[in-house]
Amino acid sequence: MLLSIERAKKSRSGQTFKLLSVLALVALVSAGTAMAQSAAERESASGESNVIPVHTEVDISGRYNANIGGENFPATLDIWGTAATLKVSMDGQDKPMEGMFVRDVLKVMSRYGAENFNLTTAVQANFDGVNFQGLYRRADTKLGQVQAPILLTPIDHGGGGGDWVKMQLPRRMPDIPGNYGMVLKKEDGTEINTYAQIENDGMTIKIKAGGREYSCDYSGKEIAPVYWQGTRMDTFKLTPTESGFRGTLTKETGGKEETFEAVMVKQDDGGAGGHDERYTYVYDVIINNGPPVLIGKLRLVNEDATLTIKMPDRKLTMEGSLVEGILSATGKYGPGTGSIRAQQNPNGFMGVFRKGSGTMIQDFPIILKNRPQRGLSAGPSW
Repeated sequence: MLLSIERAKKSRSGQTFKLLSVLALVALVSAGTAMAQSAAERESASGESNVIPVHTEVDISGRYNANIGGENFPATLDIWGTAATLKVSMDGQDKPMEGMFVRDVLKVMSRYGAENFNLTTAVQANFDGVNFQGLYRRADTKLGQVQAPILLTPIDHGGGGGDWVKMQLPRRMPDIPGNYGMVLKKEDGTEINTYAQIENDGMTIKIKAGGREYSCDYSGKEIAPVYWQGTRMDTFKLTPTESGFRGTLTKETGGKEETFEAVMVKQDDGGAGGHDERYTYVYDVIINNGPPVLIGKLRLVNEDATLTIKMPDRKLTMEGSLVEGILSATGKYGPGTGSIRAQQNPNGFMGVFRKGSGTMIQDFPIILKNRPQRGLSAGPSW
């Protein structure tokens, strides 16, 4: 079945307004750089790392499970700034729906041609901090309109991914922290694929999942993390397994209980340290102190760094490292190369972008500016 894709077009402000905004941004980041250097000097003098914590948007692109009217389909979501592409594989149809992701609302659509009855597919869904919930619609000139609820739940991304980790039994405290893939299954067969982050705080275990934080005391044989607010109490009862935890989640609201079977599998993140190093971070990218403002994604695993910038004509991927607060990476850019060397600061990164080859090398100032972080909602689907 053939598709014709109608691409979403971004509206742009006037060039004068953009230039003034960029100049103001440059001044702001310059001030941040001075603050970062001062803090770095203090930390270096004390013998501690001078890498500044990352405070920007975390990329939520990746693989999802799409539950449409009770049926599950594999899906892929790709987000670059406000531009979004959703690809749902159903009945052999895996052409993308394209559109926007603005203010935690996803709106994407794809139109087929007249040879396929002008079929239109569309999704509008709200992001709750973990999942997307909304409506899936199909319409054509012969069969009319059909709509069904859609739930998109993430699979092995948002900090996880990779192979599972084998751990000792009984569970040792140091083995517990990390990112886990999690499956919640109800008695009626409904299945939610999501993820969880587990941290240790002294002898307390904290699980962040579904937009909530659960906590309990450490035990090597069984843990019971609890979330309690108002008339709602959620309680996990989890027994360690070789790959993670298995047990139940009981959700009690106003005296009514709902129980899920819960399976948690710890993901192998390639040996990354703290959880801040397991994500893909998103930045506004400004080259040569002027518009357009581009989107960049920085993937960190230990000290390895991969930076991808969506240029006006292509995606430029550069590989390198983030060591001692210095981002250094190189990649192929057309017939030549593209490279970056930038100092981390509280507002992102600031440095130099180089492109070309031989005697045709050009240097441009570059800024990677933090984007607003997405907070976890207090009321996702489960």
